[in-house]
Amino acid sequence: MPIVLGGSPEAPDNLDLLPWGGRRGERRKELLTAKLKRCVCEGRMTLSDAQAAIAGNWSAHYAGFGSAPCDGDRGMAPTGNDGS
Repeated sequence: MPIVLGGSPEAPDNLDLLPWGGRRGERRKELLTAKLKRCVCEGRMTLSDAQAAIAGNWSAHYAGFGSAPCDGDRGMAPTGNDGS
C-alpha cells in the first residue's frame, strides 16, 4: 500500500521493487497512485476504494482509468453507497 494512500513506511510489502517501465512497471503504479490520491483528496473516491484499487490488480485499474478524471466510469470503484 503506497504511503500516500495510508500505507506504512515500515511494511515489508512497501519495499517491493518493480522495473520502471512496462505494463506492470513502477512508473505506471506511481501514476495510478497519484491519480487515486487526487481523487480521494477531491472527495470523488473514498480512501478504502482507492486502497482496494491499488492493492488488487492495479495494472488492470490503470488500464481502465487512463487519463480520465476519477468519475467511477473508467474501471474504478464507485464512490457512493448507492453505486454512483
